[in-house]
This record gives sequence, C-alpha cells and structure tokens, in this order.
Amino acid sequence: MTRLVTGLAIITAVSGLVQPISAAEQQPIVYSVRVEKFGFGTSDAGAFADWDATFRIGNDDHRFVLRTEGERVKSKFEEAELTALYERPLWEFWNVQAGWRRDFKPRNRNHLAFGFQGLSPNFFEVETTGYLSEKGALGGRFKGSIDLLIARDLFGTGGIGLFAEPWVEVNVSSKADREMGVGSGIVNVKPALQIRYEFERWFAPYVEVGWERKLGQTARFARDERERESNIHWVVGIRSWF
Repeated sequence: MTRLVTGLAIITAVSGLVQPISAAEQQPIVYSVRVEKFGFGTSDAGAFADWDATFRIGNDDHRFVLRTEGERVKSKFEEAELTALYERPLWEFWNVQAGWRRDFKPRNRNHLAFGFQGLSPNFFEVETTGYLSEKGALGGRFKGSIDLLIARDLFGTGGIGLFAEPWVEVNVSSKADREMGVGSGIVNVKPALQIRYEFERWFAPYVEVGWERKLGQTARFARDERERESNIHWVVGIRSWF
C-alpha cells in the first residue's frame, strides 16, 4: 500500500510537470527559498523548537514545491514531515497543488495531497489542503495568516519594518489513527502571534508565542498516554526569504 500511494503521488506530480513545461519552455526557470519559521525556545512541556521551510522552482505556469515542517518538544520530535507538490496558477493570487506528504514523526505515514494556496481579500494568506493517508483516512489542514505593518525602518538603516503576524492552523481527520495520536473529528487548533523585524527579506529575527490545543478523541489519546492536551510555547528565531 505504501508503494502504491508513493507511486501515485510521483505519477501525479511528474505527469503534470513534464509536458506543460516543455510547451512553455521559453519562460525562465526561477527558484525561491522561504523559511517561515526556524525558532528555539521553551514551552509548558519543556524545551521547544520548530521549523517551516519551502523551496520552489519553476516558471510562471508550472512549479515544483518541496516543503518541510515540524516540532521538537523536550528532546523529542513531536512532528516531522516532508511534502512534494506540483503547483500551478488557478486564477490571480491563487494556486492549485497536488502531490505527496510523508510523515516521519510520530510514525511513518504516506499521504496523497491536494489543495489550494493564495491570498484572500484583505491579503489574508490561506492554505487549505486535503489528504488521503495509506491507512485510508481523509484529513484536512487549514492555515491562515496576515502581515500587519506596525512601523517602518525603526533603526534608520533602510530596513523594511516591524510586522505582527497572527496565524492559525486547524487539522481534521475522518478516522482515528492511534499510532499517530490522531483522533477522528477536529484534531487540534494552533493559534500564534509572531512579531518580527525585517532588516531585509532574507533576514528577519522574530519572537513568537503560540498555543496548541488537542480536541475530542485526540485529546483523549493524549490523556491515555499521559501527555499534555495543550501546550504554550515562546520562541525566538529567524525568518528568511530569498
């Protein structure tokens, strides 16, 4: 089953990528690296670290996206995943994505992925993705955030400015996967607030406070394992985009 899911994901990505790019080969190929989070700090449960980084390569019409994100709490990886996607524009400011996600922690799992990413009115950045795991579970993830400019060039060095970014993540699942600590229904919610100063787009130190709350059956699984149902974290880190 694992090989089937992986194979389907690769076929989906490659078949969508190869032929269209050859038809648009006059467009230049560009790439970008965006590190949304790379932070270290503390939490109610102990030492805390998290990361979220995305690599894109392609042209205006067809792109390959590689993304990694995860969390480490008290010397233990709570989450670690890698996602490979084919992406293309759907309409102005919106992209459609399809591909594969691999979970490495807390257990190994493969998922087919399909979703949308873009800017809604008032410049809310939105990601909504559906997943089908090798265990047959349908899942979903919603992420939303907005950049709020507080002040420009505080230090007189030509910096871009000081920003506040509130964001939230919500995960859902159609069925329980106890090995992953995931119950059916709403799995968890993760609101946070990041304050950063952008000296340049490639160098933006930040502080962040965030909260995770497990819900429903997922919370019960956590109680059974004598784990926390909620956890507040405080981190400092670097955000970069180049």
